[in-house]
Amino acid sequence: MIRKSSIFIDVDSSSVRVAMTENNELSEFYIESSSKKKLVGNIYKGVVVNVLQGMQAAFVDIGLEKNAFLYVGDMIIDRSELDNHVINIPEKLTITPGDEIMVQVVKDEVGTKGARISSNISLPGRSIVMTPTLDFLGVSRKIADERVREKLTKIVQSHAPKGCGYIIRTVAPEISKKEIICEIKKLQKLWETINQNFKKARTRELIYTEGDLISRTVRDMLNTNIEQIVTNSKEAYDTISEHLVKSLAVCADKLELYSGKTDMFKAYGIRQKIDMLLDRKVWLKSGGYLIIDKTEALTVIDVNSGKYTGNGTLLEDTVFEVNLEAAAEIARQIRLRNIGGIIVIDFIDMELIEHKERLLEVLEEHVSHDRTKCKILGMTRLGLVELTRKKVRNDISSYIQDECTMCHGSGRILSVASVANKIRTDLMDLFATLNPPAVTITVNPEITAKIFSGFFSKDCETIWSSKRIYMISDEHLSREIYRIQVEKDRILSLPDNARLVY
Repeated sequence: MIRKSSIFIDVDSSSVRVAMTENNELSEFYIESSSKKKLVGNIYKGVVVNVLQGMQAAFVDIGLEKNAFLYVGDMIIDRSELDNHVINIPEKLTITPGDEIMVQVVKDEVGTKGARISSNISLPGRSIVMTPTLDFLGVSRKIADERVREKLTKIVQSHAPKGCGYIIRTVAPEISKKEIICEIKKLQKLWETINQNFKKARTRELIYTEGDLISRTVRDMLNTNIEQIVTNSKEAYDTISEHLVKSLAVCADKLELYSGKTDMFKAYGIRQKIDMLLDRKVWLKSGGYLIIDKTEALTVIDVNSGKYTGNGTLLEDTVFEVNLEAAAEIARQIRLRNIGGIIVIDFIDMELIEHKERLLEVLEEHVSHDRTKCKILGMTRLGLVELTRKKVRNDISSYIQDECTMCHGSGRILSVASVANKIRTDLMDLFATLNPPAVTITVNPEITAKIFSGFFSKDCETIWSSKRIYMISDEHLSREIYRIQVEKDRILSLPDNARLVY
């Protein structure tokens, strides 16, 4: 089925947001903040800090907070996406600490890990990618027509300079021969400029950065399936219009400048879909649902039948229908959320081998539409489906969410009883050491209610019988936060809501 797509580009003073819909469903969403540094694709003049010969890797200082990690075989492109992907990449590092080298960021910083870099430079264009440090010619696997592949290969071979590598991209068949040749020359000139900048640059200096999100959208997302491109920015409109005039892939009449007074994403029904983007629970149309949980090592997706009970069919058939619907939605969610790395899917258990095989086929079909490489590794004996998705940039949650200051990413906080127990322990330590005549405890009202329900009654009647313990409720404190104050004076100045525990 042909997927008709629309692209919406929302520009404001602090960021650019790009949303792509396919058949009216949100399929891709990107944010680029003007205050946050973009790393992937950047080229630096780095200095080697440490070489790990046993791993054929090194740590390189490129001017970021953490040293970047260089591995000899890394490239910004995924070689498995190429049909003839035998590339002669050096197998050994020939660098020593203190060397100044040209490197390109291939993966963002993630958590405590620094950026991942490569000395195998890649310069992407719209129809081709130039790899000036590697001599080979590759063709995207997604170009299936052998005659088209041969035609494109001849064009590049006859016009590309010797000693450089080129990859023919999926969109190349939609682009004219003249534009492909022009792009080869443009990339060659860019590489000469980068080399000149490298020679003049100081160490740890940025010498090249890819275009902003708008230009990358034009380069990577525009094709003949795009029905409309809408933006609320005149500057973005002019930039895109210039690209469209030069390209036959997308007609200029599909470009529209949004002039409405309401938020553009809201006007096109995208805002609500973005607001639901990071929900842990994702409902399926049938009544089933997905639970998506992320850990540091992998993402786990659980499929549940929920409210769906079938249409009087057998249990096996009901489960199979939910799983098929879930497969399509999972492929959309991992693309939309930009989930990378290892993904484990726990589909509802099925008995029939043919159902399991068909499920994997459907999942494969849907992930094939993803512009980022996905690989399905199969189903384990426990019925878990394993797949990997190339991780380049951080997932969308890192751009629009901060870690919770209360739960620190766990999604859970201490129960009321647990917090009351912590207060009890602190009081026992306090009375055993300082033995003050009185203490005041400022807590969340939930904790106050728990304590006055008799939680401390036994202690107050025995070991704390001579102590004065005052509770002060503060609704502005979160449940886990409390303050115990030692009172040395006999006469206390307390707020009106202070209550004596015993």
